[in-house]
Amino acid sequence: MHFRPKEGNRERWEIFIDDEKWRDVHRSIFGRHPSLPPISDEKELQSIFDAYEYRRVKGNVLWRLSTQTYHSEQLVKLLRDRLVQSHTIDRVIRKYREMGALDDEAWLQSFMQTQKQRYSFRHILNKLRTKGLSAETISHLSEEWKNPEEELEALQHLMRTRYRSKDLNDYKVRQKVMASLARKGYSFDQIQHVFKSIL
Repeated sequence: MHFRPKEGNRERWEIFIDDEKWRDVHRSIFGRHPSLPPISDEKELQSIFDAYEYRRVKGNVLWRLSTQTYHSEQLVKLLRDRLVQSHTIDRVIRKYREMGALDDEAWLQSFMQTQKQRYSFRHILNKLRTKGLSAETISHLSEEWKNPEEELEALQHLMRTRYRSKDLNDYKVRQKVMASLARKGYSFDQIQHVFKSIL
């Protein structure tokens, strides 16, 4: 068994057994100089690979968690993108949940608290979607978190703070502020409602 750099893709290794390709693996998981333990029986290959991959992935995830917090679904997406087997992903995620290093509810609450004063609810959900959270989780959060009154209050807070020095009576300034708020995910109706209350 040996590793070869994948032609045309510097991020991957190809594993060959007797000059026959077995599978691709990702360099960010297996490193610059990967090597598997000696294999005496081809039947042992999968179990030896599984154990080796688990150790590598566990170390990779620990390093990531030491630099920032993650939602477990973020890590699942990240590891899938790096060709990690599903059963290895499940084992590693379960391990770090049991250790208390992954707390999805606490992560979501913290994320929401830091984002809701700056962005619309719709924009926050889009951010979570790009971070890798599943459609099922997004749908659940949409039902749980949706609060039109709170969102209008957040928009009014933005107007009193970030945009307080803007002359909204000036048409060009008003259009720029509206465009900025729209990029934050606020709807035209929400923006118009708040403008009417302060003009």
